[in-house]
Formats: sequence, C-alpha cells, structure tokens
Amino acid sequence: MLYGDFEKAEAAYERALALDPGLAVVRQNIAGLRKSSVGDRGEIAVIQETLRDPKLSDDKRANLHFALGKIYDDCGQYEQAFRHYRKGNELVGRAMDYNPEEHERFIGRLIDVYGAGFFRDCRLDGDPSQRPVFIVGMPRSGTTLVEQIIASHPLAHGADELEYFNRIAAFLPALLETDSEYPACAARLNQDAVNVLVREYLDLLSGCAPEAVRVTDKMPGNFLHLGLIAILFPNAGIVHCRRNALDTCLSVYFQKFTARHPYAYDLTAIGHYYHQYERLMAHWRNVLPVRLYELDYEKLIADKEQEIRRLIDYLGLPWDRRCLAFHETRRPVMTASSWQVRQPIYTSSIHRWKNYESHLGPLKQALGLPG
Repeated sequence: MLYGDFEKAEAAYERALALDPGLAVVRQNIAGLRKSSVGDRGEIAVIQETLRDPKLSDDKRANLHFALGKIYDDCGQYEQAFRHYRKGNELVGRAMDYNPEEHERFIGRLIDVYGAGFFRDCRLDGDPSQRPVFIVGMPRSGTTLVEQIIASHPLAHGADELEYFNRIAAFLPALLETDSEYPACAARLNQDAVNVLVREYLDLLSGCAPEAVRVTDKMPGNFLHLGLIAILFPNAGIVHCRRNALDTCLSVYFQKFTARHPYAYDLTAIGHYYHQYERLMAHWRNVLPVRLYELDYEKLIADKEQEIRRLIDYLGLPWDRRCLAFHETRRPVMTASSWQVRQPIYTSSIHRWKNYESHLGPLKQALGLPG
C-alpha cells in the first residue's frame, strides 16, 4: 500500500483477516484503501455483526465504526456515515485530553515570544541552505499531496513527517541551560545552540536523501515552529497549505488519528484548534523575515498545471512534467492520505462538508461561521 500497489495491499489484508477475523484495524485499512459501493453489503454485514460482540475493546470498536463511516460515505449514504463516524470519535475521544484554554495560552506565548522585535533585534546567523522545504498547515489540508508533487521532481526528495521540531520543544531548555520552558526559552537562543540545531537537522536531511537539492519535511504541525525555523534556516522553502475550513475540519473528524491530535475527536474542539491555527498563521505573516508560499487546495484542484508550475518555480527548481503525474510516482507514503495521492486530481473533496451540513452546527459555531 505504501508504494501504491493497492491490489497486493488488499490481498495481504485479506490474508491477515483469514488468519484473524478480529483484526478491526485491518478492516478499517481496507475501507480506506478502496472506493466502496453498494455491492459491499457483505462487508458491512460482517462489521455490524462484529460490533455486536460485547467483549470488543473500545479501540477495535472505534476502528470498525470508522470503517463503516468510510464505506457509507463512499456510497453516498451520509446520515449512516456520520452516525458511525460520530460513534468512532466518541470512543476514541474518551482517552484524549484536549484543553482548549491551555492550547490558546500556548499560542499566545508563541506570539509574545516571536514578535516583530524578536526578529528585528536578532543577531543570530542561521544556515543559508535552501535544501529544507517545510510543508505546513492543518492536517488534511493537502500537505501529503503537495509533498507528493514536489517529490516527483528528480531533484527533490519527500522525507515525510519528521519529528525533529516537535522534539526541540522538549530539548531546547536543556540545550540553553535554562528552566524556562519552550517557547519562553527561545528568548535565550545563542549562536552555539543555533549551530547545534542547524547541524542536526541538515544531517537528518542528508540521511534521508544525500543527493537531493530540496528535501521536504511535511510535518503539518511545524506551523507552530515557524519562528524557530525562520532563525535556523532563513532561506528555506515554507509552503503553507490552505483548504476550506469546514472541509478541513470535517476531514480531520473523519480520520482516526493518534494521541498527537487530541482535539480531533470533537467538532467543537476541532473548530477551536483551527481558529488558533489561523490566529498563529496571521501572526507569522506579519512578523516572519522569510517568505511564506501559500498554496490553496481549491486552486490546485481547479488549475493543476498552473499551480504546480508556480510551486516548482518558488522552490527554484527547473520545470519537470513528472510533477504533473505525481500519482504515478513510486515512493513510500506513510500518512492518512496514502490512497488519495495515488489518484489523479479529483474534485469530490471540494465542499464535501455540504453533505453533512445538518450535523455541523457545533463546528460552525466554534469557527465563528453563521449556522
């Protein structure tokens, strides 16, 4: 599956189910691997029968509800789809702890620390390398698609989601020998620390692709770290993926993530997180001493060649038509969009939220949109 051979992937999943029919995550993966139809009633019946088992764990039960949500969505049966997605999210959400006030305060601290004065007064020298390309944005905003397009260029490499800058938040206080937590400790950045961080990150990229001219890091949440990134790599590419807020948030709700996304299982929480993401991105646009390249998902879908040409030009790479045939590129894709990026550009994801509008009152309210 990771390389795009869906027939082999599905056959492997079916063999796994033959050995252990109770592998709920496999049924969820199969649902995500293909486009279901009304002819899949047998699979629906099997999943529904499995859900009747009172001994089924919450995690397995959630996997099966997400699987049914995907199947019913493919079939255009949106009421049934949303009912199962909601049950799956409720089950997973029990183990999550998203504190909106705490997250809002964290965003406020980032804005306070990385203000205009921080960059104006900064005398630190980052590395001039143009090799790093950071693809940021909300999850489900098109970051995997954009990386696949760039990685289809022979001079570029897609390194997927690198954890480096997430780890820095925990590591930086020790490096700076301070008790101040991140981001407050960033005010104590010194040249020695910058040199260490630059060297580690460039070594990481070299380990991924020693010959590539551009290497992408598509960790969407790096939008939280753009202040630090701008200091370390002032010439890096930063591609900000944007997508309709309702489509983005609904797609997050329909995806069973991990503990890294504790907000993702409640529509109000997703809307709050999205609002804070927009708040921070508005700040970065005003203060960052580097150029953000903003790529709208809807524009990419509407005019593929023009938008891809602009993107490749921004990265300073010569034009290569393989970027247009990104869905044919054979490379591992580890994220939730591994099926989508193997397909040509399609429009069915635009305004998808309208299929579920009657359920989106809490999300609209959290986003400040009219009900």
